[in-house]
Amino acid sequence: MKLEFEPVGEVVERGEVSHVRIFEKYGKALENIEQFSHIVVLYWMHAVTPELRQAVKVQPPWPGMPNLGIFASRFPTRPNPIGLITVRLVSREDDSLFVRGLDADEGTPIIDIKPYNPFFDMPKGELVLPEWAGKYVKEHLRKIKSVSMEDAEKEYKAEPNKVHFDLELRSGKKFRVNVYFE
Repeated sequence: MKLEFEPVGEVVERGEVSHVRIFEKYGKALENIEQFSHIVVLYWMHAVTPELRQAVKVQPPWPGMPNLGIFASRFPTRPNPIGLITVRLVSREDDSLFVRGLDADEGTPIIDIKPYNPFFDMPKGELVLPEWAGKYVKEHLRKIKSVSMEDAEKEYKAEPNKVHFDLELRSGKKFRVNVYFE
């Protein structure tokens, strides 16, 4: 089965308040979106190369974190690099949305936008996270300043079973994340 889709918009600017532009042909699809305080944004992590999409495991850089299957992580190196985030909708101006909390870079293709609705979007039943997830992931991901995957494709060609990318936290602390392929 082959799936095809086309972006409905793109990230124009990333910042404390990010600017998402919806393409003109989808402009009418935004009608009444401004009545919601939050929206769910799905986007394509276009910087993830086809080689990095072969990742099956990742070793997070934080102490006490186990090796993870890629589906047990939120790392971008995955078979279908789809990003998903709930953001605060600050305002709408014509075909532009201004949001807080977007973690996608400028130029990132937007796949879809949905209004956040707790009836559909909140988990049902008891929410359980592994201890390491609650302790490390939430704390450290809030602090990420930048992610660099510039050398990942070059490294993959040299050693196809292992690559890395670098994370820099706002504090200036840097980590290397190792990604493994099988």
